[in-house]
Parts: sequence; structure tokens; C-alpha cells
Amino acid sequence: MPVYQEKAKKNYEAAAHLIALDGGDNMYIPSAHMAYYSAFLIIKHALAKSNTLTYDQQEQIAGGSTSHTAIFGAFMNEVRNIAPDDANDFMVNFNKLKMLRKMADYKTDKSRLTYILMHENVKRAK
Repeated sequence: MPVYQEKAKKNYEAAAHLIALDGGDNMYIPSAHMAYYSAFLIIKHALAKSNTLTYDQQEQIAGGSTSHTAIFGAFMNEVRNIAPDDANDFMVNFNKLKMLRKMADYKTDKSRLTYILMHENVKRAK
């Protein structure tokens, strides 16, 4: 299995594991981080596999703080060409993954990050 595909799989499995652990101690919150990276790494893999952008090319266009935006933009261009009817849904779902990752990683008030919301988020990543 290619490296980024394997990393994506492991991130997803870790997210699902944290959801399964729900013991009332908010261990599910970091699942948002892993769910997002699972999807992002699959995007990187898909771009390389389709010969749209090699991993080296992705690194070149990604440089800096907008790296995920550049990679996602390139991917969305491909999705719009291949499956235009699905592009909007994919974009909305990926942006939800990203928003929840940012909340989980950077916000101090995590009261909105409920178990149910995180469980749905891990399903979204799958």
C-alpha cells in the first residue's frame, strides 16, 4: 500500500479508536484531528496516483501556511472535472472536517465538540 494511503488509513483507524473509547473523559476530541488528516492524506495520494501532481510537485506548490489550501484546490479542480455533481458535497464535507480539526486543536472551549458531533465527523472522514 502506498505510504500516504497507509498513513490515511492509520489516521482514520486512530480516529475511530478514540470514538470507540468514549469513557466520558473527552478522549474523542482528538479524533477530529485524525479524521481531517485521514481525508487530507487521501487527497494527496489521489493527486499523485492520478498523475495530477506528484508528491514532489505537491510540496512545491504547498510551501508555507497555505499548503493545505493549495493541495485541496488542486484536488477540487480534478473533482469538478471528473464528478461535477459531487464536487460541492465533497467540498462541504471536507470543510467541516477542517473546521472541527481547528476547533479541536486550537480552541480552549471545546464544549461544542460533543461525542455525537465527533462520531459523525469520523464517519464523514470515511
